[in-house]
Amino acid sequence: MTGIIADKTSGPLHHRYKSAIVMGLLWVLFGLFAGFVMGIVREIPISLIQLLAGLALLMVLKNCIAASFSSKFQIGALFSFMITLSDFTLFNIGSPFWD
Repeated sequence: MTGIIADKTSGPLHHRYKSAIVMGLLWVLFGLFAGFVMGIVREIPISLIQLLAGLALLMVLKNCIAASFSSKFQIGALFSFMITLSDFTLFNIGSPFWD
């Protein structure tokens, strides 16, 4: 967050100082309530957390696949994707290494 506050496009310097103070106070509040929030998070089933993480990564996966297959190396991207998804192992080294 300091990179965002320190950027010259964030506004005048005196406003950035105010932003840094507000950000510091928010971090202190976050730290004070972290134990309470973690107690709630521990009660959530692990399958729900995994579902939310998977849903959060869907747009990233879509953008990566679209970028990979939009270049002139579409066949290479396809083979790389297929090898990664396969269960190929050579010398006890898994398929993601062979990309």
